[in-house]
Amino acid sequence: PGAKLQAYGLMVSLFCTLAQKDLPQSVQGVESNDVLFARDPAYMEELQTLLDRLASECLSLHPAVASAPPLLDLLNRLLVSARLSPEACVLAWELFASASRLATSSADRRWLKNTAEHTAGREGAVYKELGGRMLAACR
Repeated sequence: PGAKLQAYGLMVSLFCTLAQKDLPQSVQGVESNDVLFARDPAYMEELQTLLDRLASECLSLHPAVASAPPLLDLLNRLLVSARLSPEACVLAWELFASASRLATSSADRRWLKNTAEHTAGREGAVYKELGGRMLAACR
């Protein structure tokens, strides 16, 4: 389950990158996906559907993961890459709560705290609320 969750995390990063209005890299003289598709509402809707399905898969898979690092890796990818929709907030909290239960080493606990601090320090009420909840759980 950990490897599958890691693959899902990489897919989240990819789909969030593809959803940007301007991709971070381009090749001169080649029309990239941001020019061809990103302004197309059907394309954006399809990407969002894929992200929602991934979130659902991650929610069903994460209880079977036996260690904190794969959960924290996915959580951090989600927090850095995606805008937090209500569904993404549920997934983020579930990943954090599960990782908290499985955090056995000081490195795992430090990673949890760093994630909480980073989340609480981000712009936006949803991040501050989620980060505050995470920080309270770390105490």
